[in-house]
Amino acid sequence: MERPPRTPRPPADRTPDPEAMRKRTQLAERLESALRWAGMSDEAITELRGDEERTGPGWQRLAKAVVDNPYPGMDPKPNSKGKFKARTLREGEASRPAMNAGLKFALEGSSLKEASYRYEYFKAIFDSEKRNIDKKYDNEGKNPPNSEKIKEASEFTLDPKTDIQGKFEADFETAKDMRGGDPVYIDPRESQEKIISLVREQAERIGMGNPLSTIYHARKHIHELPEDERENEQEQHQNKGTVQGKENDRESRGESGTVKDYLNSLAKTLKEGEIAGFERTQDGQAVHLTFRRVVEQARGSTGTASVPEDPTGRDEEKKTTLIGHLYIRDHTGAQVATYGRGSKNDRELE
Repeated sequence: MERPPRTPRPPADRTPDPEAMRKRTQLAERLESALRWAGMSDEAITELRGDEERTGPGWQRLAKAVVDNPYPGMDPKPNSKGKFKARTLREGEASRPAMNAGLKFALEGSSLKEASYRYEYFKAIFDSEKRNIDKKYDNEGKNPPNSEKIKEASEFTLDPKTDIQGKFEADFETAKDMRGGDPVYIDPRESQEKIISLVREQAERIGMGNPLSTIYHARKHIHELPEDERENEQEQHQNKGTVQGKENDRESRGESGTVKDYLNSLAKTLKEGEIAGFERTQDGQAVHLTFRRVVEQARGSTGTASVPEDPTGRDEEKKTTLIGHLYIRDHTGAQVATYGRGSKNDRELE
């Protein structure tokens, strides 16, 4: 379907909302405090912001990326007696090198919006490795201090062999190859049945809009997918004998098993999932659909060779509920905002 003509809307009220401005200012302050904690000077922060207002969209987008994805122990606040928890300080010292590296990686972006995506992507790599480390020690029956595990994850992100830039480029190219075509335009004014039918027919073309958004979500949520839907991602890790070992050459060929598995799983949910929600805006110019798909998977699986199999033998089945939120608008077409296990409010009890 070709892009439909946009229906004119009445002019929006541009009068600043004092409460909204207060919240934006608070968010900007939290960002700037976190950047100072990471080692940036006030001069460097001002230079980074450039001509952008503190309450402007670019600075607010970066603020959400940093504040909503905190590193362990980031920018701690004292208690009522003016003291800090020793554990929090230790964890912060362990994670600070990773946050510094993540900021440097982010600031290679050409805009504050791109920097935000890059920051979230780097943090998702850190979080993924921290999960692997936690699982490794759990399976080995060991329980070192959390700060030591955070330090291992930080060292992983700093290790040149990890090559986060290489992962980023491979993920980006795969996202473009799989969902880089024209947006899928569906008229949000069609009947509910027609919209659902069109979505299912074109599920393999519907993506998440910007490839930067796609690859961040893929890295963040890939571990939530059932093991049998992560075959390419597992192959990508099959030669990774230790947590910080060398991955196979899939990424060096510009291919990403992580993104491929994530988008294939998303398409399967759009095709086969039940419709858990269908909402129209009051003006009828946008639709929000919630897709739910329940999958059986074995407990204790990680999908990476860096983590041993569960020695307890707890291989009983459990249900995993995957949730996809799809929005259909005239100006964007059909786009998925997020996909994964969703929030507790999204999914059934498992």
